[in-house]
Amino acid sequence: MNAMSSHAWTNASNQVGAALVRRQPSFLAEEDWINVPWSAGTTKKDILHYLLDLTVEVPSLLAEYDALEVTRQSGVPSAHEITVKQAALWNGVTNLTCRFLQWKIDWVDAYPDGPPKEVPAEPNEHFPIFRCRDLRTGAVITPTKLVYPNLRLAQTMCLYYTSRLILSTVDTRPDDDRVGPAQQYALGCGICRTLEWYILTAPGNMINRLAFPVRVAWEVFPDGGPERRFIYDVLKLVEKRHSLGLWGSGMSELSPRAGSPPKA
Repeated sequence: MNAMSSHAWTNASNQVGAALVRRQPSFLAEEDWINVPWSAGTTKKDILHYLLDLTVEVPSLLAEYDALEVTRQSGVPSAHEITVKQAALWNGVTNLTCRFLQWKIDWVDAYPDGPPKEVPAEPNEHFPIFRCRDLRTGAVITPTKLVYPNLRLAQTMCLYYTSRLILSTVDTRPDDDRVGPAQQYALGCGICRTLEWYILTAPGNMINRLAFPVRVAWEVFPDGGPERRFIYDVLKLVEKRHSLGLWGSGMSELSPRAGSPPKA
């Protein structure tokens, strides 16, 4: 295995997504899979590959969290055992969160073609308009939408938002560094603010790559709000326009939440 082809990395992305849904560690987090495929120097990692190197670590932390909860609910868990497992989880979440933030500084903020840009969101006949809440006032607002220099960066940023959202579900740290509801909401909005540009720009066979991020964003937002209404409208538009069933009835099978496994 001297070089990692584009097709192989597409498969790797799918494997990472599956590991997130299963909440179990992936073999792709092993050293050989992270470094050996690139060792020949015939292919170089790009922004998405470096992000996947981080995302592939999230399932292990989900599994640690689940194991900690099992320990808590067992008959007579020792205080020492819980303290040790909790400290290990918090250290892992802190470390990975910091590396995600550094990745964004290194790869997105300094992206050669420029980082994502914010532009006014104007109503149009081609795509639903995204509205959300101003968390300070509770008012419904129309935020700017995000546009990108290319599809690769848009896809990568949606994976970034998704990875951080999933990681935040096991972020139970007691300090100010915890990624709480306000940051989770902003990450979910980041996915929604990307959808118009991506779906109207991408060829049909690439649109399914955002199905999982959309499913994760859905779970951030409350029932009955403008955010879920927007996502619902987008799902129907994509299912109708591109005949992609994954954006319709199949969407419920994509969930990384504890107690919400994919259907058998």
